[in-house]
Amino acid sequence: MKKSSKGGINPTDPSQYMNIWVVNSMGGILGYAQFPGGNPATDGIVVAH
Repeated sequence: MKKSSKGGINPTDPSQYMNIWVVNSMGGILGYAQFPGGNPATDGIVVAH
């Protein structure tokens, strides 16, 4: 979901924007986010729809 090569959308610059990915289902998980200071290539929030 966080990479176009895997069918998602690549993140934008997390120092300028908040990346939010909305997905259909995650097997009972409603969403998750990564802690600050993590990999900027995956920095953002994932929410189940």
